[in-house]
This record gives sequence, structure tokens and C-alpha cells, in this order.
Amino acid sequence: MDSNTHIMQFSDKFNELKEEANANNINATGIVSEAFVSLVKLDHVAFKLNGYKEIFTHSGKKLSDHLSCRLGKWVATDGKQRFGTNPVFPLINEPHQKVHQSMNEAIELAKNIDESQNEQIEQEILSKCNDAETASGRLFDIFKDMLAIASDAQTKTTPQQDSSDPQEAQTNKEES
Repeated sequence: MDSNTHIMQFSDKFNELKEEANANNINATGIVSEAFVSLVKLDHVAFKLNGYKEIFTHSGKKLSDHLSCRLGKWVATDGKQRFGTNPVFPLINEPHQKVHQSMNEAIELAKNIDESQNEQIEQEILSKCNDAETASGRLFDIFKDMLAIASDAQTKTTPQQDSSDPQEAQTNKEES
């Protein structure tokens, strides 16, 4: 085996390793994003459960707003950096704010209610809770769409094999 053949084989293997490393990097980035979104979803399920507890106990204890929770902080920093060009990223704010606002309004309504209070206030509380649940569902759908768009974009920008061998590049060009 001459040295040119040996160099070409090494170059081919190196290019394969480079492509595999790029694919692994893309997969890892996607996994990190999916893990964060799953964590944020759990945070908001816990947020709503805490809200229901405050409603049932009539505590009046206000929960965090949409800017103070993990998702709110992420949207303003890392999320903006990672997904800022994603067309659905800006859609997060409205339903996210609605989840927090509706739950806190329901807690406030329940603060001074007692068993003998009128049905209208109870209906308002239920309406606020329903608003929070609906907004939460929209938020989760936005996350799903955002991750799908990001995954598609990463797949489309995966570098194709970059050959520095002119003969192989010509062969690839002719096959296209």
C-alpha cells in the first residue's frame, strides 16, 4: 500500500469521525433542550398544584410571576440565545404569563371566600383555574413546536461530507 492510499484512507476515516462528532453534538444539543423543556413543564405542573393548594386553604399566598420562575429567567437569557430566531419562541410569553396571572387571581379570589359565599365567586375561581390550564396546554404545544422546528433546522444544517480530495470531490459532483 503506497503512502497516498494510506493518507486517503486516513482522511476518509477522519471525515467519518468528524461527521459522527457533528451528529452527536446536534443530538446532545437537542437532548439538552428537550430535558430543559421537560423540567419547565414539571415546574408549571407543580406551580399549578401549589396554586390549587393555596386556593383550597384560602391562604391568599401569591405565587411567583412569569418573569421570576425558571422559565421566565430562561426566556430572557439562555432561551433567547438558543431559540431567539425560532419563529415560535416569541409565542411563549403570552400563555406563560396567563398561567401565572390566572392562578394568582384565583388565589386572590379564594382568599376571603367561605363556604357560605356566593356561587359567582366560585365560578370566577373555576374560570381562572380553567384559564390557567388552557394557557398551560398552549404553552406545552409551543414547546413541542419550538423543539420540532429546532430539530428540523439542525438536521438541515448538518454539514455534508467535506472532502479535501479533488478526485473524490469530482466523483461526488458527477454523482449529483
